[in-house]
Amino acid sequence: MKYTLVISFLCLSLMACKSAKELPLEETKPSVAKTDVNWKGTYSGIAPCADCSGSQHLIELEGNGYTWKIWNIGKSKSFTEGEGKIDWDTTGNILILKHPSLKSKAYFKVGKDYIQQVDANLKAVPGDYQLQYLFYKTNPEIFGTAWIEIGGDSLRAKKMQFGKKTMQVGGFSGCNRFNGSFELAGNHKIRIGKISSTKMACPDATEGNFFKALYTANYYEIRKDTLILSNGQEQEVLRMIQTEFESEK
Repeated sequence: MKYTLVISFLCLSLMACKSAKELPLEETKPSVAKTDVNWKGTYSGIAPCADCSGSQHLIELEGNGYTWKIWNIGKSKSFTEGEGKIDWDTTGNILILKHPSLKSKAYFKVGKDYIQQVDANLKAVPGDYQLQYLFYKTNPEIFGTAWIEIGGDSLRAKKMQFGKKTMQVGGFSGCNRFNGSFELAGNHKIRIGKISSTKMACPDATEGNFFKALYTANYYEIRKDTLILSNGQEQEVLRMIQTEFESEK
């Protein structure tokens, strides 16, 4: 009886081992950006420019199509724009668009919340320059949303709006109407350029303080309905809330 139990146990063990060996191994498929990454959205960044201080890029990827705008910073308010169908390489990891200015194919490595332009051999630009070809996903609410000073006087409350069509910011300083350029370097970085305004005399220094806050802003963050601008030390310099006051510039 004892030997019978031992033999039965060995038989069951062998059967279990055989069954385990016959079980198919679970395959681990490599990640494919086209299907596994949420790549749709608006991307911004500033790339090198041969005859200007930099080129502002704004790339919108939606569905199967794209629009790509390029402004040469400090030269003109006009921009170069291209649009077309999105293509992918055979791996599904490289996004292929047509460059608006060069009219040649442009290749992008796709990552989480960013796209990185690479050369035709799918290699990144060497050294520190590769960081200048990174375009980060941008919160679309920064564009076209009207922002107003929190708790300000209804008649003199500061208001502003960032326009996507011309990359201009405009609004009301609490005393004068104003407008100026802005740049999005990606990864929540922002820079507001020279501001022009009407010339009404202001009763206090609040307008000057407002413009100073805009000039010192390096980062932006949108928390629900609130816009927060911070300086290079990540100290908050301005906080505004969504409102409605005019159409996008």
